[in-house]
Amino acid sequence: MLTVFAISDLHGYLPEIPKCEMVLLGGDYAPTRNIDQQERFFKGEFSDWLQKIQAKYVIGIGGNHDFILQENPRLAQNLPWIYLQDTPIEIETIKIYGTPWTPIYHDWAFMKPEPELAEIYKQIPEGLDILLAHGPAYRFLDRTREGTHVGSYALLDRIREVYPDTVVCGHIHEARGIADNGVTRFFNVSHVTRDLEPKHNPVYIPLRGL
Repeated sequence: MLTVFAISDLHGYLPEIPKCEMVLLGGDYAPTRNIDQQERFFKGEFSDWLQKIQAKYVIGIGGNHDFILQENPRLAQNLPWIYLQDTPIEIETIKIYGTPWTPIYHDWAFMKPEPELAEIYKQIPEGLDILLAHGPAYRFLDRTREGTHVGSYALLDRIREVYPDTVVCGHIHEARGIADNGVTRFFNVSHVTRDLEPKHNPVYIPLRGL
């Protein structure tokens, strides 16, 4: 069985990843929203960091801060990782699907209104071991510091339809943690805090039933 670690919401920080067989990266890597600076970051520091990760597989998606990955998918695909954008992959019998989209909040990247998200999430297949999504589902690790649940209703509906074994997300930094609805496990693996402090380590994701 593969050893899997996951982390999301790096915001320019590039932490050490434990040696393992698979790493899941949940988006929001860029330290700035300036497109030119993002391009230099991804081609330089971020690419170098990916190459240093001691893992057999490194799988990533974009996040709402990663404008350059939305505007230039080729850049994302040319980095030394497996990049998923509304696409599935099977690795050593582990079925994974990655999606970067979240509900609209101001003018960030990879955001759509809930009706459009519902159409996008229809592509999420049944039988997944891991759903890697930048944002959380509604009421599952999505509560802000102000006490508001801001996760996606559409994502929750799709999860209830296809029941992935595990959902890995980030986006809401202060909601980092683990939840379970009796069928699916949820992991919010944000690296930074709400105040963008790089406080949290990568999270070990135990695989079940494989």
